[in-house]
Amino acid sequence: MGKFVIRFFQLSAFVLLLGAVSWGLLRGYVWLLHTPGMQIEQIRITGNRHFDNGQISQISGIEPGANILAVHIKKVKDALEQDPWIDAARVRRELPHTVHIAVKERKPAFWIQKDDAVYYADQEGRGIGPVLAEDFVSLPHLVFDKGSALQSRKLKALCRQFEGKAFPFSLAESSWLRFVAGGEIVEFFLQGRNMTVRLNTGSLQVNINSLRKIWRDLDRRRELEETFMIWTAGHLGWVKKENQV
Repeated sequence: MGKFVIRFFQLSAFVLLLGAVSWGLLRGYVWLLHTPGMQIEQIRITGNRHFDNGQISQISGIEPGANILAVHIKKVKDALEQDPWIDAARVRRELPHTVHIAVKERKPAFWIQKDDAVYYADQEGRGIGPVLAEDFVSLPHLVFDKGSALQSRKLKALCRQFEGKAFPFSLAESSWLRFVAGGEIVEFFLQGRNMTVRLNTGSLQVNINSLRKIWRDLDRRRELEETFMIWTAGHLGWVKKENQV
């Protein structure tokens, strides 16, 4: 019986101690949430080009002077990544006064028509945001089937080739780019040259190599300026001059 009473008092004392510690921790946390010593004094933002720091702060919902421990990291991350211009975001605290925000913005590569407006689109043809006067950037107009995963993959592969400078011209020289024949053919219009380039999208690297050979040959013979159209399919190529019918 005596051992039972001792056990009971030991357990009661432990429960009381645990309760006191928990209460103390809770009170300490509440105090930290309200103490001026944990206020946000600086928001460090990196990776942004389209948005300025003030716009990123506004999207995140974080304000200087707020308690740093009250910042819900996941909610801030989700709020940033819901913006169509932001592909990914990382948020972390640096106690006691600094919040770091790193964003990866989506890079516009094209214009696309969406409803009655023109939108920026990325290298997969995904719409980003409307083209506005205050952020105007001239880009090729893209025409393709937005619902086709195959055409999106082909578009991304084309962009990789342009980034690697595989084409004899740059993507920026194209006024428009469009897929035809269900995506089997892609057309570029080079406004500065008044030239249309057609390329079969099957065996892409072979077709680009054929295009480069034809381009070099025309340039060597000084016939590039009078060329109206170049079409490559595999190892074959066709050239149309401006005075041909």
